[in-house]
Amino acid sequence: MDTELAELFAMVDLLGDDADKAREEMDRAKSNYSKRVFIRALFAWIEGSCYFLRRKVLSERLKRPISVDIIPEIVTLLEQTYAPDENGNIQVSLSLSFGGKSHAHESHDYRRPFG
Repeated sequence: MDTELAELFAMVDLLGDDADKAREEMDRAKSNYSKRVFIRALFAWIEGSCYFLRRKVLSERLKRPISVDIIPEIVTLLEQTYAPDENGNIQVSLSLSFGGKSHAHESHDYRRPFG
């Protein structure tokens, strides 16, 4: 396994540990808050696992010769979309997955929208 995949696997393992700890806390506290924390941790683990698997498939796919007919498959695995701008130039953008990209470089405002 290459370095990127090994790091991703370690991240997925940590996310799984977080979900396990959140589950234990949920079982202990039995509060709505602890239930929400568990659900967030569980979906973070699921999203991380899906991302790892997409990167693993892409890594294996790129070891074989690339032909025009598999470009859509590769673009999907890269989570990118391509569209022409008003001048006809191709613009590349990230396709956000189910939970968004945890490694996105944009800054986000996580304040509550309602007071």
